[in-house]
Amino acid sequence: MISIIVPTFNRKELLNQHISFLVNELNDQKYELIIVNDSKTGKVELPFQQEYIHIFDNPKQGVASARNFGAKQAKYDWLLFMDDDMLINKENFQQFLTYCTSTDRKTVNLEWIYADETNLKLQETAFGRFLIQYGFNSLRGWNNIEKTENKEGFYSEGITSNNLLISKELFIESTGYNEDFPFAGAEDFEFSERLKRMGMKFYIDCTSQMIHNELDRLTIKNWMNRKYRDGITKRVAADLGYSDQFIPKRWYFSVGILIAPLVQFLYFFSNKFKSLDKLNFLCLKFKLGHAIHSGFYNKHYTK
Repeated sequence: MISIIVPTFNRKELLNQHISFLVNELNDQKYELIIVNDSKTGKVELPFQQEYIHIFDNPKQGVASARNFGAKQAKYDWLLFMDDDMLINKENFQQFLTYCTSTDRKTVNLEWIYADETNLKLQETAFGRFLIQYGFNSLRGWNNIEKTENKEGFYSEGITSNNLLISKELFIESTGYNEDFPFAGAEDFEFSERLKRMGMKFYIDCTSQMIHNELDRLTIKNWMNRKYRDGITKRVAADLGYSDQFIPKRWYFSVGILIAPLVQFLYFFSNKFKSLDKLNFLCLKFKLGHAIHSGFYNKHYTK
């Protein structure tokens, strides 16, 4: 049996849509759904009630603590951590079930992709084309794996918690996510490193694909904010002793306030012409890199 754990933060409309989809798809499956509200300003109220759906407010703050809190409420032997923007259908769920009799020390992710309509929408803007060009629209892309390679699946260097199956026993043994991380980001990296020390492997199953529906966040502003938070979480990981998460100071980012007007001009100019995508992508790389650098060296952030 599987306990599905979904942390959520101020995405009421999307959450309701996705939970409705989940309930309809898994109507003949046995599972429990644990929703952990990480917001201190908004409530989670579903338009329906089921005895196997449990809603909790996170007594702490942050996605790491929300996942840990959800795991403590789980009654089944397998935990499926899932973000509120992931769509799970019956085929996906049954594929996860095939691993629930395994005694291997491994986690399982299903490959995720953006829906066709999302990819079409992304093609309309330079930023969207940037995301597609660099593979941010699939889990394979994030792992730099070509579509023609490893068609059934592959082992990865780490986990992604947007859909992650792990036995409850192994999760307890690992002590769970490190709650020093205030946001989503390097908490997956740090968790992966501890799991590796336990002899765990990380398998990505490509025979069943989940839909990642984050269209509401696919804007340059949201990505800049996400990368800024990534920088903060990398600093937390570096402070915990993970030297490969340390970001050295770069002069071109340190003087970014001087370069920014030029980059911004080139970005807006190239944004108007598809033929200038290469220039636009260079500007985007600088902007996103500067956001991570700024987050890492944020003097006002404390643990």
